[in-house]
Amino acid sequence: MPFFQKPVVKYGFSYQSGNPNVEARIFCEHEGGGSVIEFFKSAIPPNKFLLGGVSIHYPIAYFNDIISLLRYEKPISLFLNDADLIGGLTSAGTGEPVGEQEGV
Repeated sequence: MPFFQKPVVKYGFSYQSGNPNVEARIFCEHEGGGSVIEFFKSAIPPNKFLLGGVSIHYPIAYFNDIISLLRYEKPISLFLNDADLIGGLTSAGTGEPVGEQEGV
């Protein structure tokens, strides 16, 4: 699969107890499907492509940072590079105005 980048339209999350590996998940809706951002307690597996989306992996310590980006930044996209499986969230290429409260 080639380079993936899709703007996130909606999201929801699940903060879990009792799972030995994954502590939280953020489910992201985008054109053509859905993706998931998973937060791990320890060993972090490689990011991967899903049918119609991607699965991006972070340490649980990044949960608040990622959920804040989804809450306050717009537009924001998920991306995953097929060559090296580097992925994440980006606002690159959106021409976002400078300033904390842009557009106010």
